[in-house]
Amino acid sequence: MTTSSEVALLSETHWNSGFAPKFKSHFSPITHNPPDTIEAIGASILFKNNQHIDFTSIYIPRANCETEEIEAMLDRSNPYLLGGDFNGHHPLWESNATVNKAGKSVYEALINDQDACLITPPNLGTPLDPVSGKASTIDLTITAASIATSAKITLGPYMGSDHLPIIITLNATVKHYTSRPIAWAINEEKWPAWNKRLEELLKSQNFSEITDPATATTVFTDGIEASNEQFFRRTSPSCRATHKGPAWPWWDEECKTAHAEPSGNGGTPQYLQQNGKNGEKPKPGKEEPSSRQKECLVNLHC
Repeated sequence: MTTSSEVALLSETHWNSGFAPKFKSHFSPITHNPPDTIEAIGASILFKNNQHIDFTSIYIPRANCETEEIEAMLDRSNPYLLGGDFNGHHPLWESNATVNKAGKSVYEALINDQDACLITPPNLGTPLDPVSGKASTIDLTITAASIATSAKITLGPYMGSDHLPIIITLNATVKHYTSRPIAWAINEEKWPAWNKRLEELLKSQNFSEITDPATATTVFTDGIEASNEQFFRRTSPSCRATHKGPAWPWWDEECKTAHAEPSGNGGTPQYLQQNGKNGEKPKPGKEEPSSRQKECLVNLHC
């Protein structure tokens, strides 16, 4: 393939049941609890419009899933894309197909869910029968209606698998994070409006009723980011502080004087040289520093 992909959905891999993928910072794993008839793994990905899209890779090895099980996979609060090897046959997506149980279940789930859209074109054959050479359409892609309207789907080149890859293009751009966290230029005069907007966003998502920690974290984080975007200015991740002020706001002239006492130990204040490691008394003939000097030294070395 000549172009890179942001998301890859893989089915029927050789990974064992204990496989746990690692996600980038803009990916949040989705917890699926599929029945024995379905294998599924997914992630929720943040895009530049601050909208999450849930991606799920699905595999139905024995083609024996129920309609309710497919409906449960489609029950998402975010826009979603569900794709993989369904092993389902139905005339809706494959001409002259003999309907099997998986095909019937997928078809009925699509009929029952007004938001679910099958974006797989008819007769998009991906696997080829090694004996007859006939292609079949069992690799399906189902999305929310908001995604389906602009999605494009084509077949990719042969890459060594017995299934041809399917390339899906969405009208969305993944929100990549730099190695440094996002920084915001806070405007204190806008704090009341910022708080009010955050409360409105959380209330619209019934935040107080959410019991799942992962969902609560996502909703709360999304609310903060949306409020920040509306009221504050984002700073450049590569920017560096240019002010010449002190690194510590409590550092004053008295601290400078205490720290500048002559020493022969690479600039270490005399009082620190004179004391032992366990807070011993100053050596004879040496004056103990004032309480203000002690305060400065404590602040400096905390």
